[in-house]
Parts: sequence; structure tokens; C-alpha cells
Amino acid sequence: MTLQNHSLGNLPVDPLVPTLFHEPWWLDIAAGGRYSVAEVMEHGVVVGRLPYFLKKKKGGILVADLPPLTHFLGPALVPCEGKLHKQFSHRQDVMKELILQLPKTSSFYLKCHRGVPDVVAFQSAGFRAGVQFTQEILPQVPDDIWQSMRSKARQAIRGASTQGSIVTGNDPDLFMQFYVDSIEKNKGTGNTMDRDVHTKLIRACLERGRGKIYEARGRDGALAAAIFCAWDNVASYYLMTSRNPAAHPGNTIMLVWEAIKEAVERNLIFDFDGIASAGGARAANNFTPLLSPRYTVLRESAPMRIFRSVKALVKPSSCFY
Repeated sequence: MTLQNHSLGNLPVDPLVPTLFHEPWWLDIAAGGRYSVAEVMEHGVVVGRLPYFLKKKKGGILVADLPPLTHFLGPALVPCEGKLHKQFSHRQDVMKELILQLPKTSSFYLKCHRGVPDVVAFQSAGFRAGVQFTQEILPQVPDDIWQSMRSKARQAIRGASTQGSIVTGNDPDLFMQFYVDSIEKNKGTGNTMDRDVHTKLIRACLERGRGKIYEARGRDGALAAAIFCAWDNVASYYLMTSRNPAAHPGNTIMLVWEAIKEAVERNLIFDFDGIASAGGARAANNFTPLLSPRYTVLRESAPMRIFRSVKALVKPSSCFY
């Protein structure tokens, strides 16, 4: 049985703040207060808003990208009433006005949220359109999700549950240290993220009741795996994951299953927050094969396109962003 209302506690969703990542407190922390917002008004009322984050690269090159841990943004529009063709025309007009306000940069990249049905206006303005995918679980009875999961995933969860227990983490610093350590142990590479910003975002989510750290601990109390999820009124986003490579491999799957159950109990979509690798897609496929597109747009100067082309020849990029 699928629940029809995808709104936390039946709370309304502000069309100008459609996701967690559009909220001012999130952007203040993620962008260090260095973000800007393009706005369009009609009859004295804001009907369109597009936040963006500018940063300078080496050589003073100015680019626009997504802030840390902010996996998508995109335009937020107040829908107009009327027939579908009227809604489409209005959406294009508002998006065009938003785009005209964007600054000139060597590169401008956006990954849009699920509420953006098309990026025609961006294409008309010279942006290259693309698509990224995420996997989602819609609100439904947990038993139905359990039965639809791959049998190997259920076996892994059962196996991990005999090795220890799930507890709620309350220390963002501990989570980040474990996360960094797990990157070095699992991948043999150092951490390149802004650890301070990530820690502040996790702490802010915990303080606002908008996120949770799920920990798997062994019988001896040692931390075996941990994940972090944050949510808005529509979806819970699976943002970060880490595991001690010596721990039971089913610990991460067990934690994800716990997060999924809590999400659907809140009547939220569980969003795996984008396919970053083939391995990640296969891991999410343990729970759901449902793929959902997220549109991306990119506008680059000619020198930047040449630079990226040369860089790709030296080190081909993954097909996953």
C-alpha cells in the first residue's frame, strides 16, 4: 500500500524553499554565507528564486558550483494556476528572468531538485543539459519494502543484527573522524572535503531535528559503521556513509534499512541522493530498482571547455558525477 501524501506530518511545502538544501540556514553554513539569490517578482510578490554559490579557483577563475554536502539546488518557482500550456509558458518566463540575473563565470553548474520538470530555459540560454539519476523508495508499508528487497540484502541485515546493535549517534565530530578514517582504510586516499563545514551541517541538522546519525556498534561497543541522513518535508536524503572494513559487511545495509523504515513512517520519500558510482547504484538496488532523473545544467567559457577537454584526455572522468 503506497501512501499518497509525501509531506512530513502533512506540513505544506513552500514552493520557494522546496528542499532542505534551499533553506537559508543550510546555505549559510554550507556556503559560509557566500551565496547569492536571483529573484523574480510579480505584482510585488516573489514567484521565482535561484540560489547559487560562487567560488574562486586558482588564477582567480570564478566558477559557480554546489556548496559542500549540497547535492542539488536549482530554481524554486511558485506555480501559476491555469491550463498546462499556461503553466509551461509562465515557468519558462520566470526561469528566463532568473537566468538573466546570473553573473558571468568561467563555469556555472547546477544539479536541479526533483521539482524541476525541465531545463528548456537553461538550454535556450546556452547551458548544456544533462541528467543524473537517483534511486528512491516511496512511502509505503515497511513490510512491503522488506519483501521487495533482494534476498541477499535481507540475509545481510539478519547477519549484521546478530553482531551488535543500532544506536543513535549524537556526536558530529566523532562521526566525521570515523568517516575520514574509513575513507583512508577503505580507499587508501586522504580526505578532500571541507570537514569543518560538514561537521557544522550535521550538528545543525541534529539541533533542528532535521537529521540523524545511525550507528552500528559491535558487542564490545566499538563503532562498526555509521550513516547520516537529513530530511525536509518531502524526502529523507542518504548523505554520508562509512564503515570499518574489518566489520561485518552487512552493517551499512542494516543502517540504511533502519533509515528507510523511519523515513516511510514519517511519510517521506527515501532518496539515495544520487548515483555516484556503479557500486553505489548496485548497493541501492538491494532496496529498490526505481530510478528518478535529476536534470543538470552547465555553461562554460571557451577556455574552460578546452581546459576540461585536455584534462579529460589525461585523466578520463567517470560517467557518474
